[in-house]
Amino acid sequence: MGTAEDRQIAYRAVDLSLTFWRTASGLEVDFILGDFQVAIEVKGAARVHDGDLASLRALRQEYTLNHAVVVRLETAPRQTQDGIQVVPWQTFLERLWAGEFCR
Repeated sequence: MGTAEDRQIAYRAVDLSLTFWRTASGLEVDFILGDFQVAIEVKGAARVHDGDLASLRALRQEYTLNHAVVVRLETAPRQTQDGIQVVPWQTFLERLWAGEFCR
C-alpha cells in the first residue's frame, strides 16, 4: 500500500519519486520530489530563521530546483530574497493537493 506520500503521488497520477538528500557534512533536506524538481524542508518552529535555510541553499548549489520550500508553523507565506518559499503547513497542503509542486 505504501506511505501516505506514495499514495498522494499515485492518486495524482504523477510519476515522481520521493527521497531525501544529505551531505557528508550533515546538511539534509527532508523531501525531494522527482529528479530534484522540488525540495521540501519541514520545520516545527513558529519562525524560520536564515540558518534554517542552509540545507536548501546548499542543495541549490548542486541541483536546479523548480521549487525550494520550507513548511513551517508561521501564519503567513513569504519568499526569501533568493527565492525560497516559506509557507504555513496548511498552505503547503493546499498547494500540494492542487498539484502546484508537481508541474
